[in-house]
Amino acid sequence: MLTKKLNESIRFKFLIVMSCILVAGTVLISFIIATNEGRVLMDSLMSTGQSLASYIATISSNPLIMKDTIQLDEIVMGAARDNNIAYVVICDAKGVPITSQYASINYNIPIIKSILLSLSRDNDLSEIIEIIKKKEPIIEISSPILMGPVMVSTKTVGKVIVGISRHNIYHEFVKTIIFIVILNILLAIIIITVLSVISNRMIFDTLYDIADASYRIAKGDLSTEIKINTTGEIKMLVDSFNSMVRDLDKITVSKDYVDNIINSMINALVVASADDVIIKANAATCKLLGYEEEELIGRSASTVFSKARSNRDSWKNVMLAAGRIGNIEEWYCQKDGREVPVLLSASVMHDHNNLIQGIVYVAQDISDRKRAEEEKAMLEAQLLQAQKLEAIGTLAGGIAHDFNNILVPIIGYAELGLNDMPQPNPMRHGLERILSAATRARDLVKQILAFGRASKEQQQIPVEISSIVKEALKLLSASLPSSIEIRQDIERGVALADPTQIHQVLLNLCTNAAHAMGEKGILEVRLSRVDLKKSDLAEKSIVDLKPGQYLQLSISDTGCGMDARTMERIFDPYFTTKEIGKGSGLGLAVVHGIVKRQGGAVTVQSEPGKGTLFCIYIPAMEAIVDPIVEIGQDLPTGTERILLVDDEQSVIEMETAIFERLGYDVTPETDSLRALEIFRSRSSEFDLIITDYTMPNLTGTDLSIEIRRIQPDIPIILCTGFSEKVTEKGAMDLGVELAMKPFGMKQIAELVRKVLPARDA
Repeated sequence: MLTKKLNESIRFKFLIVMSCILVAGTVLISFIIATNEGRVLMDSLMSTGQSLASYIATISSNPLIMKDTIQLDEIVMGAARDNNIAYVVICDAKGVPITSQYASINYNIPIIKSILLSLSRDNDLSEIIEIIKKKEPIIEISSPILMGPVMVSTKTVGKVIVGISRHNIYHEFVKTIIFIVILNILLAIIIITVLSVISNRMIFDTLYDIADASYRIAKGDLSTEIKINTTGEIKMLVDSFNSMVRDLDKITVSKDYVDNIINSMINALVVASADDVIIKANAATCKLLGYEEEELIGRSASTVFSKARSNRDSWKNVMLAAGRIGNIEEWYCQKDGREVPVLLSASVMHDHNNLIQGIVYVAQDISDRKRAEEEKAMLEAQLLQAQKLEAIGTLAGGIAHDFNNILVPIIGYAELGLNDMPQPNPMRHGLERILSAATRARDLVKQILAFGRASKEQQQIPVEISSIVKEALKLLSASLPSSIEIRQDIERGVALADPTQIHQVLLNLCTNAAHAMGEKGILEVRLSRVDLKKSDLAEKSIVDLKPGQYLQLSISDTGCGMDARTMERIFDPYFTTKEIGKGSGLGLAVVHGIVKRQGGAVTVQSEPGKGTLFCIYIPAMEAIVDPIVEIGQDLPTGTERILLVDDEQSVIEMETAIFERLGYDVTPETDSLRALEIFRSRSSEFDLIITDYTMPNLTGTDLSIEIRRIQPDIPIILCTGFSEKVTEKGAMDLGVELAMKPFGMKQIAELVRKVLPARDA
């Protein structure tokens, strides 16, 4: 269609131009010919009129002298009958017409006849002639009438006036012009037709072929070649066109080859012009960013970079000055707004004049590497945390061991005193307070030991979450500014969880809340039992939990809050809104991981300027019923012989007093080596071995092994306040019973009866 229009346009313009030229030539030639023809006719008519006037003047001399009007009328009548003669009048010397009206005027000319018919009979010949001259273009020619021969006489006796009508001459002139114009038009048509045929064959057909070939080339057909049988400039034009097509074919093949190379690259490549407008983007770029290439071309190169995280402004000038820059970490921005980490190299292209021609950006997607680095860093952070906890756990174990050894005699002697003291004694209250305080200290040691064990074992056990929350808040109250008010509403609740990790979750969230509030605000912590239904889970957008009973731990603050964009990333590793050096960005990621491992979920609600609310949901268990220590109740007793081994003198004295109170025969020993020698020499004298675990020389485990070699079936109770190597499973494998310090009289009395053979009734 385009080629056809182009062809028609060229032909139309050519024909218009040629027609205009020929028409102008025809008009000019016709005008020249007509002008010449009119001049010839006029000259001929003037010559004829002059001759006629001279002739009439010659032959009318005598009749005029003789005043023979009849003869004069005959003379003029014969001359006035010519179609070109309007009138012939003979006048006397005074110029008065002598000939008659009828004889002088040519009635054969229609226009003159109509003029005469319109006149009255009263008009004389002079008046009639003047009227004819006004209404009809007349050329008058006069000739004098001389008396005698012309060469001899000079006396004028009259004159002859011949009126020549130009009407016929005009008609003849018009006919001549029409004929010439028609002839020239026919000639012009013939010439235009001939020129059109010749131009079509010599010029336009070739131009049409070139236009059609150009159209096919534009559609990608580079096999087009024009073939003509002609010479001259057209031949040169066609040869140049064919050569251009062949060169274009080579260039296009090379371009396709280069495009294939660029699009086969794994890395994203963007080519920008000197004014930083994208002119090329390969397939890897489109796949990485989610754009089509047509969407990127024409945009600024800054489109591909993240506005929030890119450092392009800082290195662009350096790159332009140095000509290149390589292996820098940057952030690209995808079409949907998500950010992608890339390893970027950029180089400047220069032309032969060393002017900047463009910039080439090559980027490698390092999302996987970043995630691996983040995971590695998180693992390293967790390992460091585990090492810290391990060190704390080791320290806590040592402290707990010594502290338990202190608590054992306190609890033991308090119980002995209460058992010996009658009910109405005022000292009982003091001993009960001592026993209560020691019991609280024992529970505190258990939490410290649980914290230490968690660094290695991370065991999930039934835990009273409320006690962990309260202890954590006690620690926080000492470290937070006094201007931050801590409010708590804690209900009792038990969950299968790791105590230390729950403690860590609470500390992380409360610390973040304190940072968000600054120096003043309200930190509110609530713990309650909730029944989550499907509708509740859907409302809270929780997809990982099933309907059921959960403990809801909520931490709210009156801090600066967060926007929706920030909330989407708060659980990403290393994402932080804090200043450099004030946060690693791992806190909430660790919280999220811990809660997920506990089988729970985390939700967050926040608005800028309105604070933040974190809610943690952990599957709930039935409450733990704490055993009630009853003082003065009947305790199981016995008379068996016990070898009691402990390196702490105060402990062994207290335990000896308890067992003797229960009726047993006790042999106490503070040295494990001496205890082994005693048993080796008197093994038949003992029914039960009770030994501490942590002792110099031989540990409780080593002592138990040696005793079993001597007497395999003797019962053994291994006592410990803390040990990484002694667990219930380890004790079971060793074949001994485990007793955790500090224990009460009832606990140890029942355990002794459990391991000893039943007595005869």
